[in-house]
Amino acid sequence: ILVTCPSLLVVMHVAYRQERERRHRLKHGPSAPSLYDNPSKKRGGLWWTYLLSLLFKAAVDAGFLYLFHRLYEDYDMPRVVACSESPCPHTVDCYISRPTEKK
Repeated sequence: ILVTCPSLLVVMHVAYRQERERRHRLKHGPSAPSLYDNPSKKRGGLWWTYLLSLLFKAAVDAGFLYLFHRLYEDYDMPRVVACSESPCPHTVDCYISRPTEKK
């Protein structure tokens, strides 16, 4: 949700600019000069909204990568585990396939 919210913020900013343009035309008439050359073009405030949303997404992704790195930093998957579960009468070696990939 946090990663998609900035994209929604940009879409909402475009909708806000289009609504503001519509209200301006209703108030001043259809021949009034436009507030924006192109309401959906990335200029001014919309450009900064878009740029900040990208930076926010990158920061959230980097934060989660750092968090997962810190959580699993000392985690190590063993290659061989001694199993002594029933119905086996003796302790046997259980080999874990691809332990480095599962780390």
